[in-house]
Amino acid sequence: MSYDTKKFPMLLVIAFVLAFGTGLAYAYLYSQANLTANRLSVIDREIAEVKNQLEESKTSTSSSAQTAAQALDIIKQTEITWSGVMDAVQKVIPLDLVDLRPMVEFTTYSGQQNGILTFNGHTNPSTDVRFQLDAIANTIATFNSSPVFTNAFVPSISKSVDQDNQTILSFVFNVSYKRSSAASAAEDTTTVPRK
Repeated sequence: MSYDTKKFPMLLVIAFVLAFGTGLAYAYLYSQANLTANRLSVIDREIAEVKNQLEESKTSTSSSAQTAAQALDIIKQTEITWSGVMDAVQKVIPLDLVDLRPMVEFTTYSGQQNGILTFNGHTNPSTDVRFQLDAIANTIATFNSSPVFTNAFVPSISKSVDQDNQTILSFVFNVSYKRSSAASAAEDTTTVPRK
């Protein structure tokens, strides 16, 4: 067998180029594998960091929620539901059994967070001033005997006459609301017979 010497160097060159190409391909794939491994390592660290932040956030959110719940509990304990207070006032005002209406009427009120209430009120028109003074006294007594209110008093009373020449007594009425008695606000209306 005879070999052509011209073909032999050509085969050697082809083999060298194939070996060199294979080496380059291997080097490229090896560097890509390392690069991918490095990227995966960075991604794993970022995932771990996000998980830690999520856990810290859960702890912080839980702590914030507990703090908010405690604040709401404090507000609920000190809050006065004014609609409930006014319902209780309406239930405590004594009724005139003859006329079947409240003995006094409160026209305006103001309330403070500590439960102190101030009302402006007046009696029903009448020619009997003693009956009107009794109506105010009965209102004071009824509020003071109520489990919902305390310290009722009237610091001032003024007298006026309407167009029918009947007397109306206007007065300021101060009273304190007992917060702990909110459940007792549903008491029955007190009735006082007219003299």
